[in-house]
Amino acid sequence: MDLEADLEPLTGCVLSPAVGLTLYRVTQEALTNAQRYGDGRVRLTLTREIGSLAMTVTNLRSSDPNRSPGRPGYGLLGMRERATAVGGTLQLDTDAETFNLSVTPPTNEASRR
Repeated sequence: MDLEADLEPLTGCVLSPAVGLTLYRVTQEALTNAQRYGDGRVRLTLTREIGSLAMTVTNLRSSDPNRSPGRPGYGLLGMRERATAVGGTLQLDTDAETFNLSVTPPTNEASRR
């Protein structure tokens, strides 16, 4: 997998243990899906605003007709449940060529002000 990621927005970001674990698990599942269904290239983008952190994972879908999606799982549902459990959101923006997954969990920065 060819992964392009910039984790700089995490520097100094205050996350609760639950939000940190949510980001870890969503990242893990998103990269697994990108490897399974994508073309091998993945971009992970983080942006930060006061009170929230947005992570977007983008990959091109595989054009290999022999690549079977296999049995359906609960990965996307599980990611959405994790995000909402900590007060965040998960959005999918996909088309025939591209798969974009964005998760926006809250941070503790707003409460520090």
